[in-house]
Amino acid sequence: MNEEGLGDSVRQAFDEGRYEATRHFWDELRADGFVLADVHTALDSIQVVREMGTDQAGNPKYEVTGPSVDGRRLSVVCSLKETGVFLFITVYEGSA
Repeated sequence: MNEEGLGDSVRQAFDEGRYEATRHFWDELRADGFVLADVHTALDSIQVVREMGTDQAGNPKYEVTGPSVDGRRLSVVCSLKETGVFLFITVYEGSA
């Protein structure tokens, strides 16, 4: 899947609720002062998509980065499960 296609897929999956999130994702979201609206905004305006190999289950893993509501760079690491559901593994404030 190319970068643009992946960005569209993860954005659509998020909008349709076809995602799961690890406890680590929720912990990091809170620790970095983000909320789900920030994730939504970042996914609506993805600036960078980077392939990251595979997750522990062998699913393709990606990092997607875009601006949060307040303009900070937000990166989500996610994997695409065979079911078509995205697993949000972690989130963090990216560097400019």
